[in-house]
Amino acid sequence: MQFLFHKSVPKVTLGNEAILKLKEYTYRRVALIVDRYLLETEVYKVLSTGIYGEGNCRLICDVAEEPSYAMVDKYIPVVRDYKPDCFVVMGGGSAMDTAKALWMFYELPDISWEAAVSGPLPAFPGKAVLIAVPTTSGTGSEVSGAGVYTHYNNPQAMIISDELRPTEAILDYSLLKTIPPKVIAHSGADALAHALGALSCKAASGIDKLISEAVSVRIIKNLVKSYQGDADARALMHVSSYLAGDMMNNAGGGLEHKLDRFAKAYHLPHGLVIGIFLPYTMLYLLPENHYDEIAEELGFSGGDRQKKVVERIWEIYDAVGIPRTLRETGIPEDEFLSEIPEYIRQVKEIGHIYWIRGFRGDDDLEGLYKQAYYGI
Repeated sequence: MQFLFHKSVPKVTLGNEAILKLKEYTYRRVALIVDRYLLETEVYKVLSTGIYGEGNCRLICDVAEEPSYAMVDKYIPVVRDYKPDCFVVMGGGSAMDTAKALWMFYELPDISWEAAVSGPLPAFPGKAVLIAVPTTSGTGSEVSGAGVYTHYNNPQAMIISDELRPTEAILDYSLLKTIPPKVIAHSGADALAHALGALSCKAASGIDKLISEAVSVRIIKNLVKSYQGDADARALMHVSSYLAGDMMNNAGGGLEHKLDRFAKAYHLPHGLVIGIFLPYTMLYLLPENHYDEIAEELGFSGGDRQKKVVERIWEIYDAVGIPRTLRETGIPEDEFLSEIPEYIRQVKEIGHIYWIRGFRGDDDLEGLYKQAYYGI
């Protein structure tokens, strides 16, 4: 008999100025990892001087790019020398993944990148906690046990382990006021893909499905409002992103998340590429009825009601400036088409596509890539 499981989420504090919750903690040495753009902001001053007094925190690194083995390696000795009892990371997915790696190498000084990627990670001895404060609403990294890194020789590597899940997340709505609209659009598409994609995963439990359906509906109803500056919608998107990240952590990523390994080579945001793939993978999986409850919640009826969900997502993309095809992003046609066999080889090698309920075989992958490039 096969059982399914839902792992509890880390502790979460949420609300306007929720970051002030950190004042209640008594950690003696706090290691800060932040997005570089935050260094000149008032919120960083609050964090580094208003919450933590002189001498009990240190800025370990400011993150200006997606994390790589080489970048993380530079800061491992700094962390080990400082001996923190708490890591606080504030920023987007790149800052979160950087913090997770530094926490891992601090807790497990004898582990290598190769051992971490191949897994499983040993239990952390508990030298420090990791508190995650996201400033974007999309990656869900503040609740997931995954980190993505660039290998020394450029391919992407991923570490997946419950040990990497932050100890606590703080969802501070006041940090969302100045997010650029483009970031809201791309991160919102990523969060929507996390929620919808989880529905198609073989590991999705009844709890995962109920939450994923509710979160998907909320994102569909609020992404445009958030893009337009509605504060309540942005707060709801922040919570939805957290829950969607938890669904991905529990059930896994959808088919759209298996096909984007070329995005880094073209310097395209992850959320943008995932967002473009999402409607095409949904159309491919329609026979499985993954989206029937969502269609009903949105008020759609008829035999084509699930397809109407896809059409609504494209309408949202039009409103927030997300193109419907990869071709519109500027990826050269000949170059993309010639690389599809390599993309397929990588997807098959990783093997996560076989976790998807409704994936009908490797022969369908080329068609999915071409649909996402040209449209239908």
